[in-house]
Amino acid sequence: MKHLRKTMTVLAALLFAVSMAVPLPKAHAASNYYVAPNGNYSNDGSINSPWPTIAKAMEAVQPGDTIYVRGGTYTGETYLTKSGSANAYITIRNYPGEIPILDGNGTSGVAFYYGEGQQGTGNGSYINIEGFIIRNYWRSAINIGAASQIIYQEDGRDISPYQTVSHLNIRNNVIDRCGQNGISIFNASDVLVENNLVGRTGWDPNTGSWSSGINFWGMYGTNNVIRNNVSYHNVDVSNYHTDGNGIIVDLSFHKGGAKIENNLLFENGGLGIAITDSAYSRIFNNTLSNNGKEPTYIQVNSGLVFAGQDSTDQVNVRNNIVHQSTIGANGAMFYTFSSGYTNSVFSNNNVSGQAGSSGPQFVNTNNADYTLGPSSSSIDAGTSTDTPGDALVFDQEALMQTTANQPISWYRWAPDWNYIASKGEIKNLFGSAARPQGSAKDLGAFERAGGTTPNSGTITLKAKANGLYVRAHVDQNFAPLLAVASNAQAWETFDRIDNGDGTVSFKATNGKYVQANASWTDAPLQAISDQIQQWEKFQEVVNSDGSKSYKALATNLYVSCNPNANNAGLYANQSSIGTWEKFD
Repeated sequence: MKHLRKTMTVLAALLFAVSMAVPLPKAHAASNYYVAPNGNYSNDGSINSPWPTIAKAMEAVQPGDTIYVRGGTYTGETYLTKSGSANAYITIRNYPGEIPILDGNGTSGVAFYYGEGQQGTGNGSYINIEGFIIRNYWRSAINIGAASQIIYQEDGRDISPYQTVSHLNIRNNVIDRCGQNGISIFNASDVLVENNLVGRTGWDPNTGSWSSGINFWGMYGTNNVIRNNVSYHNVDVSNYHTDGNGIIVDLSFHKGGAKIENNLLFENGGLGIAITDSAYSRIFNNTLSNNGKEPTYIQVNSGLVFAGQDSTDQVNVRNNIVHQSTIGANGAMFYTFSSGYTNSVFSNNNVSGQAGSSGPQFVNTNNADYTLGPSSSSIDAGTSTDTPGDALVFDQEALMQTTANQPISWYRWAPDWNYIASKGEIKNLFGSAARPQGSAKDLGAFERAGGTTPNSGTITLKAKANGLYVRAHVDQNFAPLLAVASNAQAWETFDRIDNGDGTVSFKATNGKYVQANASWTDAPLQAISDQIQQWEKFQEVVNSDGSKSYKALATNLYVSCNPNANNAGLYANQSSIGTWEKFD
């Protein structure tokens, strides 16, 4: 023992001497690189000397680095030639407060891609992609991982030969009008797709088949998540007509699956959600409405389908709304399987055509508002088991109705680019709300404030622009509402009335309702009406920062408070929500 102790002491001294003689490698200090439309390839990538493309910045990044992309329009493709690491992701994102646009002009194939031709080389993992508008790519907006050749085992299941990528976070993007897919992930694990608006994909028959808004193919493990996304007008116009789904998890079998929660999936050519040949699905609190719209689709007028081997194994489906105004021969939700259900749960879902279903009573689908009206039976109807503790908040004003320049004849929605630009960043289109708001969680992607109890009672409104409370001066006839009070007293308190039709009204302490008179040009809001008619109704919008905005039903314009004017009156005269249109 003495000799061992002496030996250990000598060894420690030698190691100390070696450590003093040979410097240890230094950890990489995370760097920021910048890309701008006016950049130059000869620049150094700093904020004052940016590069012109993300692809150029990819040459320099190491794990832990961030590429900030300034606002403006870019073309071309980015091949993800690097990977981050477990504690040091590579981040490719918008510069704060700006929205970069990646536009493929109908000719570039994919905005962000990795996998084809170089499978298994270790690139394209541990990467964040966030904050972009991606549009008009001939194939897909994001296409990461390789769709490998299928190999058949003795038991008849298909497998992929290897996993190609892992640990991807794709969030806060608007994806529009790509010829094939929106977001496609192949042979991957540990993937998060969150807070994306994806629409109008798959319309180009020259790109082939199997097009959907969000596409997971050959997934590994169960730590793959698709949450808080809005996916609409995706279609498959190939000769197969099998896809065009809002979301699909495909050919994963028993290798992996996905958690799909708090997504809004509406008016897709194919299904809202398709699970094919994939186990381990956990599908919670999604809202699916009027999917299966493409007349040539093989499962027309259906919303949620489990098809093929393993698709109903280890499945957990709770608190979803699957609404179809026209129900196909197979119903709004049906299952096909080879060996029956294995350890699966279907609970507390409101599915059109199934026993116990009821109309969800969405607030206003013609304004892309799929929140629940105050008398909906889906309020407080959910279970708390396994389901999310938050709900989707989405600014539906990001979408506008139009029939102009649509690639498919029945499309009626498109992004409102001007409104999206006014939000400053894509992330401001999304938010979250705690569940539950009432006695139990609601069904579907959204949670109605106040649960089944009408959200009425007293309210004060503080204009976010100047921090002052809105006053209805009851001692003056025809006095306009002003944001002038530094504290809330009687004149700053209103009764908030839930009208039950998706609108609210406000009664001042003089007993009069606040009116937005549509007959007067730039008429200020006044508390002068004895009854609630069209002019006294406002649509309430909960913004992603927690503030609220109000759109007058009579004018279809938002209430605004201009803090630059003394004794600023409130007017319903704005077509979009900016700082002046927000109230706490």
